[in-house]
Amino acid sequence: MQNRTSLFLSILLGFNLFFSGCGSSKPQVPKKVDTPKWVKIQPNDTSAFTYGIGIDKTREDALKSALNDVISKLGIKVESSFTNKQIVDGYYSKSISTSDIKTDVAKIRITNYKIEKSHRISYREYAVLVKVDNKKFFNTLKQDIDQIKKDIETKLEESADSDAITRYNIKKKMSKECERLLSNSLVAYELNKSFNKNKYFNFVSDVKESYYSEANSLRFFISADKNSKDFAQVIKRQLIDNGFSVTNNKNLKAVIIKLNTTDNIASAQKIVTIKLNIKVTDEQKNVGSNTLVLKERLKKSKSSIYNTAAIHFNQDVAQEGIENILGIGINK
Repeated sequence: MQNRTSLFLSILLGFNLFFSGCGSSKPQVPKKVDTPKWVKIQPNDTSAFTYGIGIDKTREDALKSALNDVISKLGIKVESSFTNKQIVDGYYSKSISTSDIKTDVAKIRITNYKIEKSHRISYREYAVLVKVDNKKFFNTLKQDIDQIKKDIETKLEESADSDAITRYNIKKKMSKECERLLSNSLVAYELNKSFNKNKYFNFVSDVKESYYSEANSLRFFISADKNSKDFAQVIKRQLIDNGFSVTNNKNLKAVIIKLNTTDNIASAQKIVTIKLNIKVTDEQKNVGSNTLVLKERLKKSKSSIYNTAAIHFNQDVAQEGIENILGIGINK
């Protein structure tokens, strides 16, 4: 009996020691990691460096956001300067909007950068701080600008002896490309105030003037057979609405649009098929063509069938664009 009592007391004492030992140990609380100061307050830019911060789900996405932050800051400076015409005075064009400038600036890519710092904010977010060397960025951008200018010059020279439609299309495209050249030049000027911006602004101005001159000199003469008269009126209105000139004098130098139609009205079928053939020539050179098939219900008179077809043709032109209908790829 005494042995059993001693054994019981020993077991009881062991349990007390076990539970008292467990109770004395305190649970480990994860140490809180403070968010670095640079995440909350971005370092100030200097004449030598531009900083950008990005926060995203992955480190790679955070890096992209940080580089976009740098471009965004440059874009704001450029947009402000462009709006106030402080550095593009004399080169401002109503055809170029601040939204165009902002869009083109956003397309600029930065390759010369350094990841200054990175930090995992949580298991869901990373923060990255990048530092861009303005001098290296400027040198790379300057090379891109010169290459764009050279490409524009080459394409304009190659199109000099082409037909009027080809010249117009090339000059229109190069005029649009000049907007990218202007945007990049504005960014380059923000990075380096000694950059000769006027050299590129003058070039942009010359290319746009050449494009406007080409557009104003582009004339169309429409020739149509008896059944194509209504279709000719539709094409004429659409050309004029798009800013092109249409002449009634076939002796003037102009791009000639020839229309003729064929149909199966004589077969007396309930559904009439009309084929409108379009041929576009410039100095006897074929520059575009198209054949459209229009289906209409049989009516009492041939003229009413063609009038209805012309209404539907007008809807097609408005939807697809006059350049696609003529097969010449122009659109102001």
